Amino acid sequence: MTTQWTVNSGGTSPILSNGVLYYLTGNGVRALNPTTGAVLWSDSSGGVGLHWQSPIVAGGSLYYADGGGHLRAFHLPGGITRISGNDRYDVSAAVSSSLAAGVPVAYVASGANYPDALSGSAVAGRDGGPMLLVQPDAIPASIATELNRLHPGKIIVLGGTASVSDAVFSALHGYTTGTVSRIAGADRYVVSAAISDSYAPGIGVAYVTTGENFPDALSATPLAADNESAISAAWLNPLPHNRQRCSGTGTSRPASAGKCRAINRAAVVAKASRPPYLSRSATVFATGP
Repeated sequence: MTTQWTVNSGGTSPILSNGVLYYLTGNGVRALNPTTGAVLWSDSSGGVGLHWQSPIVAGGSLYYADGGGHLRAFHLPGGITRISGNDRYDVSAAVSSSLAAGVPVAYVASGANYPDALSGSAVAGRDGGPMLLVQPDAIPASIATELNRLHPGKIIVLGGTASVSDAVFSALHGYTTGTVSRIAGADRYVVSAAISDSYAPGIGVAYVTTGENFPDALSATPLAADNESAISAAWLNPLPHNRQRCSGTGTSRPASAGKCRAINRAAVVAKASRPPYLSRSATVFATGP
């Protein structure tokens, strides 16, 4: 074995909870990043030597019985957690690892480009499944491991064969006892529109963003998932299949009966984070450059 990291403050009875390593030192309780050894939090008021008995973490607090016969409780402050990996595929699998096994569906999209994964992320959130990234011609090892753990009820591939090859599509059958299907189209806009067809007419709000770049859709996706709404990729002046959904005049299901409103990129996050846009009103965002 090789040493991953070392700290210069010894202690006893380390415990790992919610991705944080806790232990007691002669100067009190410390919390470390278990991957790097970096100190995340410390509290010297609990310094009781190297004696703590059966420490547990529950309800946002750390409890332990010290060497002086006292029960101590520490409120654990909220922190920032990093989810990382060697590449985008490892990160995708790590994000998915927070989900319990047996998810109803797993969405799979190309990690070589962003549009299909972004268009489908809100749907994945709605359906309680992950958005997993694959290479066009291969399933990365970390994704294969995560699919084996999840054992999804079914798998839905987003994008055509140029994005996710037939070979990858066929291999995905080995990770589910259910169906493996594909949502594809001539371009990213057709795929985005096809994904939005999974929503019934009259949803509270649809988010329409440029398909030329990712920041706007990335910013709006958590709101769309929380509101059980669709993300549709479009130009500033939406392409016909998305314009029809925006106006409600198309032959396909309209994602919203609201009007399109152009707003600039700098304002999209601020505007999307406060009323009236959080009120599930029938408003569609068409973000600009």
